Amino acid sequence: MTTQLVLQALMIAIGYFGVSKLVAIEHRKYGIAVCFVVNMLLIMLQSYISPWPFGVPIMLSSYVALGVWCKAVYKPDQPSNS
Repeated sequence: MTTQLVLQALMIAIGYFGVSKLVAIEHRKYGIAVCFVVNMLLIMLQSYISPWPFGVPIMLSSYVALGVWCKAVYKPDQPSNS
């Protein structure tokens, strides 16, 4: 349980501090939708996708998308007018 929480927190931090810089500012708000869709697809396809090597990395990528959404909501950057 602790390992799962640490991994999820780490993936959210990677999304918040790292990946959000790569995503356009106006598209960051869709991170919550990406997280939701990925998790729903994993639930629906769990009999076809084994936990390793595909299921767990895909689930962790959804937490990265959640971190990108957190960046859009918590401290949004302002688009540059150049």
